[in-house]
Amino acid sequence: MKKKLIWLATAILALAAVKILWILASMLILEGQTRLMGDDGTFFTVAKGLINGKDLYSEFFEMKPPGLLFLNAISLLIANNEIPLNILKIICFALIPISFVWFAIRNLKESSVFLKTVGVCTALIFGGAISIYSVERIVGLQAESFGVPFAIMYVLVVAWDTKKMTPLRIILASIFIAASMGMREQFLFPLVAVSMILSKDIKFFVKSFVIPCAIAFALGTLIMLLLGFLGSYLSIYLPDAFSVRIQTNQLGSLWMRGLHGWILMLDLSHLFILPLFGIAFGALVACVPLLKSEITKWKELVSVLVCSASGMIVFNLTFIAYILNKTELEHTIAQYSDYVYAICAVSLVAFVASLLELVRINRKVIAHIFVAILAFYPVSLAAGASHFNIYQRTNIAPLCAAVFLLFLIALPKLKNSKMRITSGVLVGLIALIPFILPGINWEERSDKVRAENENYIASMQKTEELDVMMDKCGFNPYIGIGAGFLLPDHLPLQMGWSAFRSFGDNQSEHFRAQTFENIKKSEFIFIDPTWEDFTSDEELMNTLKTEFTTNLPACAFDYKVPGGYGGYWKI
Repeated sequence: MKKKLIWLATAILALAAVKILWILASMLILEGQTRLMGDDGTFFTVAKGLINGKDLYSEFFEMKPPGLLFLNAISLLIANNEIPLNILKIICFALIPISFVWFAIRNLKESSVFLKTVGVCTALIFGGAISIYSVERIVGLQAESFGVPFAIMYVLVVAWDTKKMTPLRIILASIFIAASMGMREQFLFPLVAVSMILSKDIKFFVKSFVIPCAIAFALGTLIMLLLGFLGSYLSIYLPDAFSVRIQTNQLGSLWMRGLHGWILMLDLSHLFILPLFGIAFGALVACVPLLKSEITKWKELVSVLVCSASGMIVFNLTFIAYILNKTELEHTIAQYSDYVYAICAVSLVAFVASLLELVRINRKVIAHIFVAILAFYPVSLAAGASHFNIYQRTNIAPLCAAVFLLFLIALPKLKNSKMRITSGVLVGLIALIPFILPGINWEERSDKVRAENENYIASMQKTEELDVMMDKCGFNPYIGIGAGFLLPDHLPLQMGWSAFRSFGDNQSEHFRAQTFENIKKSEFIFIDPTWEDFTSDEELMNTLKTEFTTNLPACAFDYKVPGGYGGYWKI
């Protein structure tokens, strides 16, 4: 009977692994068919500017760290398009489950065949789910497309041996911290959470995070200094990043957004095509204190689980309950406010009761419980820096990887029946991830990719017409205000973010001065006339009326200004 159950469990795990890999492969195939979309065109235009000698941030400004922009530039140098970078993205997310399997085989090499099978299959399932979540949330070639894989490489380096950090692993950890922050600086915060989860003590935390972080900062500073844009990064980019991009909203100021982990958990489960993934992740986080401790009695085990789970709920829901009670919050969760209050009240009682019980029977595990609870804060802080934009929610991916790898580390060490039963429940949850999901309409997804590609072709046609007109007329300097073209041969004088920051309520004196200086140099201007921030600006409108005309010059009599744009030529 026991052998039959083992065979059945193995078959279910293998089937689950095959299904998750099929879903991931299908998504990556669609990714491979997608051309530039969303903000990608802006990133590549900045990269093209860098190749043509434009100064980063001082001339061509984009609200992205230099790492992503230089990856775009490399892609252009290789093939003059985004295809190499798209291939790199596909490879990165395909390698996540493969790297987890490698970790599982290495960690379970002395375990039974069945335990090795469990490790390999769960690694494929959980690693595949992380990749699917990331691909689903990241539109096109956003910074997170590469920040997430680099951050997960850091997780693998730290988890490789949680007893000590060798000099080689410290160097590798430093490189991956620098690489992930080079894609987006906020990745620093989830990496703090990762090291908190994986560290057995303060000494290991210092070696796994503090020292590598210091090296990463020094490395990044040296690279920017050698490339010549450290000054503009510090004087232009960072001040702007800490102003308009980080504003108080309904969820509170920046530090308050770190208390909204419920958004990430809701996104991992209810809003994700694999809803059980969020539940399995939550269960793994709740079990972190168990995986880092020796628990032999049922009473201790139950108390730890109740304290850990209820503590996370209290920590991540109490603040939103307060906001719901004090303000008229325009958020979907407002309609569930009564449930939020009730859940918080019950969880608070459970947390206090279980914590008092652990004070009495096992005080050592309490530190691990608070580490697991507090690990959510830096992750939520990073995701909330830009108001929980859908692609920035993937800041939770490194933490997902860390708690799963901690489970793999603990798996061969679970000797008593209580912990084995707990691990069996976790394996069962992970195995069910690919089976509990809504139907995926692949035809609809293919149609969406086709529509995006048609938009790409239409945009490239507009760009080609622009370049032909400029060559014919001998024009060169121009500017787009709220209007841009996809990878033009004739680059504009500045990028869209600079124009956005020059008008309206979010004006920057630096960017406004730069924009008007560029307007003086421009032979023509494209403007989005539907943007009230532009059309209501008296100085801009007066400049356009007195110094420019909407009449096409003779050399461009057959040129058609793209629909939705307003074209102005220097008088």
